[in-house]
This record gives sequence, structure tokens and C-alpha cells, in this order.
Amino acid sequence: MIPRLLTYLYRHRRLLLVLTIAVTASILLLTLLPSDKLTKTDFPQFDKIAHIIVFGGWTYLFGLVRFSYTRTPTSFWSIDLLAGIGFGLSIELLQHFLPINRSADFYDFLADLLGILIAIYFLKQTHQQLEDNLELDFKDV
Repeated sequence: MIPRLLTYLYRHRRLLLVLTIAVTASILLLTLLPSDKLTKTDFPQFDKIAHIIVFGGWTYLFGLVRFSYTRTPTSFWSIDLLAGIGFGLSIELLQHFLPINRSADFYDFLADLLGILIAIYFLKQTHQQLEDNLELDFKDV
């Protein structure tokens, strides 16, 4: 099921791009809402787990979009790593400087980084799977 979904998204890269833009907007909205608008949870460390999942998911989507448009080889994963780090760091800085009753948290950024690194690992696996299943020719751009 997952390989078929990835193949579908790869072949419909505009849909993948729109999905990534929607996820980016959602992340920005949720992370820049004033803290009094967010519901509290009793689940320990929910915030850090959410950061791992959200920023890992965003980096994975970003990597799929980048690969679907550029078809660059695996050695270009540093672009995805830098994009994820830049996005996570930008949000932490915005939380610190904007008057939204939020504060930057170094441990949130570390959780972002962990999610990003996990996503890079899965992106490498996905890239190889797409190459094997689709028999991609990097000259057919």
C-alpha cells in the first residue's frame, strides 16, 4: 500500500506540492498561535513527540517534493536537512520574537532535529525504493 501511495504522489507531483504547502501553513498556524489558544494535555512529553512527528513529516514531504522535481541523487539529502533545520529554527525564533505569548525552546528544536534526521533516513529508503520500482532515468526531467 505505501509503495503504491508513494508512486502515486511521485507521479502527481503537483498534488504533492499542494499537500506540502498545506502542511507548512498548518504547522505555521499551530506553532504561532498564542499559547492560551492551545489545549493542555496530561500526556507527558506530548510536545516533544509532536515536534518529532510534525517536523519529521514536513521534512519527508519536502524531500519528496524536491526529489520529484529535481530527481537529484541521494547525495543531495543535505538540502532536505538544511531546509528542515531552517524551518524548525525559524519557528523557534518567531516564537521568541513575536508578541504571541510563546517562547523559543532549545529542547523543542532538538526534538525537531530528531524528527528531521529520522525523515532523512526514511527519505533515503524511499528514494531507493522509487528508483527500483519506477526504474527512474535521471535524464528524463
